[in-house]
Amino acid sequence: MKRMLLALTITIPYAEMKSSIDHLTELLQTAKATAQTKNGKVTGYKISQIKKGGLFDHMKLKNVDVITKVDGQSAYDPAVLLQNVMQIERHEKKTFDLEFTRVGKTTKAHYIVK
Repeated sequence: MKRMLLALTITIPYAEMKSSIDHLTELLQTAKATAQTKNGKVTGYKISQIKKGGLFDHMKLKNVDVITKVDGQSAYDPAVLLQNVMQIERHEKKTFDLEFTRVGKTTKAHYIVK
């Protein structure tokens, strides 16, 4: 059976993104990311324990999501996501994409930071 690709476009206020970056310790407490592996290799990160009202909630992520790609790159390393966040903080970029699976369906979310 072919997995359906769903697409979302979500706008996040820059002030919220900046505040989350400035308070990284608190941000890391608003959700849990667990490495998902296949044949001993990390294939993505399952998101769980998302706190309502936090950045991950505003990003429309759900507790069952497994992030597999960040801007088209495999999400085997959380540093890839962090690098994107830092580029947004420095105004080097204003958009990013996440690809994740949710209950067997692939979803691509395009985020606009303004």
